[in-house]
Amino acid sequence: MVNDSNELVSNNSEAENDIYINRQEPTAQLDSRIVREAEELAARGMAMKDLIKIQLASQMSFDDLSPDLQEKVNIAREVANPKWTPAAIAEQLLAQHRSQKAQMEG
Repeated sequence: MVNDSNELVSNNSEAENDIYINRQEPTAQLDSRIVREAEELAARGMAMKDLIKIQLASQMSFDDLSPDLQEKVNIAREVANPKWTPAAIAEQLLAQHRSQKAQMEG
């Protein structure tokens, strides 16, 4: 604030709230809100890379994968959906057993 003689006159209440004019410790006017806001910015920055990765991954197809990862997917698919079921294995074993038995008898 400036008086009639163009001298700077400070308003006490404004000076107390201004960390640049106040002679107290500058951080005395700061509270935990600024720390919380900084934490939120940091958390967002930390999470952003993972969020981008999730979006990239959700848009990729099998053909976008490198050959080594395609092989891992193929192995996982084979394990999850085996070509041989217990019934098919039993059927094949029984057919072999009957064939061997017929050869021994014949």
